[in-house]
Amino acid sequence: ASLTQHGMSAVPTSKQLLYKFIIRQLHDDGFIEAANSLSKLSSIRIDTNLKLDFLSELVEIAQTGKTSASAQASVVNGVSSSTKPDDVKMNRTMDLDEPEEEPFAKYQTKFITTHKDVCRVGVFSRDGTLAATGSGDMSIKLLDVSKMHYHSQAKHSGEWGDDYAALKPVLRTFYDHLGPINDLDFHPTATLLASCSKDNSIKFFDHEKLLVKRSYKHIVEPFNIRTIQFHPTGDYLISGGDNPYIRLFNVNTFQAFISRDIDKQHIKPINQVRFSTDGKFYASCSVDGTIKFWDGVTNSCIRTIGNAHSGEQVSSIQFSPDSKFLLSGGRDSAAKIWDVSTGLEILNFVGCRHLNYRLQTVYAPDDIHVLSCDERNFSVVAWDRRTGEKVREFAGHNKVVHWISVSPAEQAFISCSGDFRARFWAEEI
Repeated sequence: ASLTQHGMSAVPTSKQLLYKFIIRQLHDDGFIEAANSLSKLSSIRIDTNLKLDFLSELVEIAQTGKTSASAQASVVNGVSSSTKPDDVKMNRTMDLDEPEEEPFAKYQTKFITTHKDVCRVGVFSRDGTLAATGSGDMSIKLLDVSKMHYHSQAKHSGEWGDDYAALKPVLRTFYDHLGPINDLDFHPTATLLASCSKDNSIKFFDHEKLLVKRSYKHIVEPFNIRTIQFHPTGDYLISGGDNPYIRLFNVNTFQAFISRDIDKQHIKPINQVRFSTDGKFYASCSVDGTIKFWDGVTNSCIRTIGNAHSGEQVSSIQFSPDSKFLLSGGRDSAAKIWDVSTGLEILNFVGCRHLNYRLQTVYAPDDIHVLSCDERNFSVVAWDRRTGEKVREFAGHNKVVHWISVSPAEQAFISCSGDFRARFWAEEI
């Protein structure tokens, strides 16, 4: 009762670690509901970095008398009292199963493409061979990734002959929208690029037809469409916008579907919708400050995370590669990682400046770090997703970075900025 009334304040600091071990042990033993209940009552999150069955091992130590009482207390804190100072770091890693720190790779700008207005979005194709950027100038640029690499090599080696004109990374520019581009996505298997815009439309371009710069098919809505994504199979396209209802389109018939869970829909515009890796479910985030999880088959709402970012609107979401976790960015100057199965917050990256703009937070190419943006110095920032610590900044833009997209095929990413530019970054070799 005391915990229910007072939450974290009812748990003395000296016992917070104990409760953390208890919650993790309940979770490891399959008592998920009990672990979640205690986690909520005590305001202590499930720490997935703790070693499996660690509390059980401590109890066994106490019962068998393998170590002294003082040593047991020290082990709970991660350090044995009999350990030499030089061995402290090693024993902490062994006892708590802490991951070894891995430095974030150094990246350099390989290519810059410039629009005539704010560069609002950038994406890679599923195989990483192509990229596309969309702008406030209503244009979409299609880029060859290998040529972006070569462009940097040629520039630095002085290979600037007449033949170089044929090797420009920008393959073509699509002009068909009548408003700023909000989102883009490549079809998983077909040669299609989908786009959505403030002109209330979704358009489909065949990017293999070199001479065609117009869409061959379009969908028109009575409201601004902010976000789209193809299902991993390519059979469906999901969309969201100023209307709080999520649309699911059949790509072959273009028939639209809306969830029957009318009372569980968002109540304000939808900022982003994203499928899980296997397509079994999808997530949405909104100006209303909530994150929702949806069944990809029944289209029903599975779970809602209210006030996900302290009541501020949630700007971006992305599933982890194994779909067990969801990364979100909000306008509370934070990025968070959530446990998809429980809806519990796992980690909070404080300091990602997200106050005035729609900004992206994404998993880095190595899946160990998180990339976000900082409005204060216009940089791309890398965070360690295991510790929540900032490890690196990438400077180059002179206006706010609005979007980050990571290559699925290599250590590379694209950043899109208010300085009208999209930068292609690749790992230094």
